[in-house]
Amino acid sequence: RLAGVAQAAQAALTGGSNFDSARHAHLTECDIEEEWLQSGASSSSSFPEIIHLSVGGTKLTTTLSTLRRDPRSKLYEMFSRPNSVVRDSDGCFCIDRNGRPFHHILNYL
Repeated sequence: RLAGVAQAAQAALTGGSNFDSARHAHLTECDIEEEWLQSGASSSSSFPEIIHLSVGGTKLTTTLSTLRRDPRSKLYEMFSRPNSVVRDSDGCFCIDRNGRPFHHILNYL
């Protein structure tokens, strides 16, 4: 069973996905964090260190360093390029995948 989870995690990390760079105009906590970073608080990234995700409607919180841990992964690619991840109406980064097992992917990283 764990081998299946590891395989699913690896497939999700390297699999392609269609992402749109459009953003919602709602002002949320996630938007405020991003504005704070862009105001000069950190010049190393346009992403906050704490990342709020909505994966298939499941809300998760992780760190930018976790998402960038594997340079071969799709998550690394998504969270290394500004405007490459869609935000939902709450301002959280949206990933169009099944949210139920996604915590296994974060644990894998």
